[in-house]
Amino acid sequence: MRPAVTRFSRRLLPVVLALAVVMACEVEDRSVIRPYLDEIDALRASIQSDAAAIGRRFNALITSGSRDDTAYLAAYGELRDINADLLGRLRAVKPPNILAPHHKDFVDGLAALVSGIDEVMGMIRAGDLPGANLRYQRVETRSAAAQTGAMLQIRRVVRGLGINP
Repeated sequence: MRPAVTRFSRRLLPVVLALAVVMACEVEDRSVIRPYLDEIDALRASIQSDAAAIGRRFNALITSGSRDDTAYLAAYGELRDINADLLGRLRAVKPPNILAPHHKDFVDGLAALVSGIDEVMGMIRAGDLPGANLRYQRVETRSAAAQTGAMLQIRRVVRGLGINP
């Protein structure tokens, strides 16, 4: 029984020490975590009504069977603009140190969406509307997964610090 306890403590001790160091280094960030979360939530919410309106336009185009490149370009252009604006505002946010890697992942996921929409618009201009719409679905799915994963990590770290996100 003694060797098992020793092996267990050899594995657990470095983890406990690392956690203690991280917690001690990041205590000063606790006071800025709630304002950071509130700011990120407000930024994300700020585009919801515009994004929903653009989504309704896409649904109307798809439901009608429209092949109007101009209408799709206009909708993708507006979608790109609101996401590019959000991206700029998110890049200006200074996250707490402990959340910085996850904030970067979130921003990178949104940046991938903006650049993907640029690619989609180029495909439409080249005359490949069906391919462009398919490409957008892939880009949006990957971006959503990256952003969701980053937000889950942010919330996990915050909960680990004893703050209710």
